[in-house]
Amino acid sequence: MPNPGFPPGVLEEAARLVAEHGNTSAAARASGIPEPTLRHRLNAAKRDPAIQAAMDNVGTRMEPALAWAKSKPGEDGMAYSVLLKPVKADAVPLEDRLAEAFRNIPQAEPVAPPHQVMGDLLTLYPLMDVHFGMQAWGKETGGADYDIRLACQDLRHAFAKVCAITPDSAEAILLIGGDFYHANDNTAETQASRHKLDVDNRHRK
Repeated sequence: MPNPGFPPGVLEEAARLVAEHGNTSAAARASGIPEPTLRHRLNAAKRDPAIQAAMDNVGTRMEPALAWAKSKPGEDGMAYSVLLKPVKADAVPLEDRLAEAFRNIPQAEPVAPPHQVMGDLLTLYPLMDVHFGMQAWGKETGGADYDIRLACQDLRHAFAKVCAITPDSAEAILLIGGDFYHANDNTAETQASRHKLDVDNRHRK
């Protein structure tokens, strides 16, 4: 089956690399192939041959949302006309997005668990209105400065104090409530009114 733009063996190699390393991000790091390129090749390798034949026939690399496949009459004189609808998988699987997001983040030092815990207790840590990612300049607002670095310091200090006075329960729940993040994406705008927000650098940071 011809594959426009792909030299022989490239698609098979992409599938082999991902199978060997477990996910696309790990395969890209090991092979030196940019992750978007490797993912594009992997998607092409998984594409149904009938869909690929239709793409080749009209000379496009754009995968159709729907395609008619018509066969020639067989020995019994029967011909078939079939409507094909490719299944659209997520462009980037969740596990790959998580792996990429945490790849360059230093690991936290392990925390020694308590020697004894109270099996009948559960501690609830409600965490709301942190506005993580907000940036404020105290001289402008009349209050204190605020950014990601200061927010991290505040959270570490708060949890150190709370954990020091909390009974050693067997289980705990960290409840992330509303406005934990200051913005929802890189647009740095409110979703409803599109008001601009003061943010500390990129949303992924």
